[in-house]
Amino acid sequence: MNYSILANIRLQCEAVASSSTWVKVDEYRLMQYASTLDLGELRMTHSPDHHLLGRGDETLIYFLILDSLNFGSGYFPFLEKSSGFSGYFTVAQRLKAYCVDKGIPTPSSLLSMTAEDCGRIFGQPLANPHVSELMQLFSIALNQLGRWIIEEYDHDYLGFLKDADSVEAVLASLVDMKYFQDVAQYGRLLVPFYKRAQILLQDMAVAEPNHRLMKFGDIDSLTIFADNVLPYVLHSDGVLKYHGWLAQRIENEELIGSGSFEEIELRACTVHAVELIKRALEDRSIRVSSRQLDFCLWNRGQQLKKIIPFKRHRTRCVYY
Repeated sequence: MNYSILANIRLQCEAVASSSTWVKVDEYRLMQYASTLDLGELRMTHSPDHHLLGRGDETLIYFLILDSLNFGSGYFPFLEKSSGFSGYFTVAQRLKAYCVDKGIPTPSSLLSMTAEDCGRIFGQPLANPHVSELMQLFSIALNQLGRWIIEEYDHDYLGFLKDADSVEAVLASLVDMKYFQDVAQYGRLLVPFYKRAQILLQDMAVAEPNHRLMKFGDIDSLTIFADNVLPYVLHSDGVLKYHGWLAQRIENEELIGSGSFEEIELRACTVHAVELIKRALEDRSIRVSSRQLDFCLWNRGQQLKKIIPFKRHRTRCVYY
């Protein structure tokens, strides 16, 4: 049977959760959690302090470039951050500043970006080897984006949206780029997550909901965006249970290998747990999309990290 991209994500993540060793979904706690979860304000927004907003096509292009670089959380402890900003918001704000000052870079200029260029744009000295490695990955990601836009869409940044009539079609296009090919091997299972491809569509839809190119009727079919924030939230709130060995490694801030079974389980069990939360809410006649729950839980994560001693898992990869 052929499944859609998004249905296959849900199916494979459920399969991982059903046989996981290092991470377990506590379904009893989950049902309690769903009934008490403070959904709060589900109107999703971006911050003008961090993002380039209100510019139509330029805003969409800004997010395409930003989300081509929306990875590296395992390197963020080493970044030089703007005061009070996380690693992600530092990158977002400095890309905004560059675009305001220099204009949106052309696809051809992305094709020639170097690690040194990225270091200058994002205010990162390359003396630190971890930072240098991330800037090198950033430059490769920008090179890939520039090449993709030039070769596939004749220099038109938004051509991939113009050619698509659904979220599924956009995802199928984006994953042509290597750094968007977020698929893990778990035994005999191939488990897709496509976190950055999905969050790009989410970011564009939130920033420019009325844009002519963002009229996708299936936008609410997106899954959550599996990174290291939501597992932290669900573990802190008792929905995800970690094996003691894994919990200790995370507390010790050891790197969890990208594509390792425990890392795949952290992400897959999170996706599946949020799907179960959504179903539990639907049973109470509360209609909410996975992307809205992602927004709600991500915001909870920003609050929790100020008061909960648990740490987020650290993985160095190009997927989150």
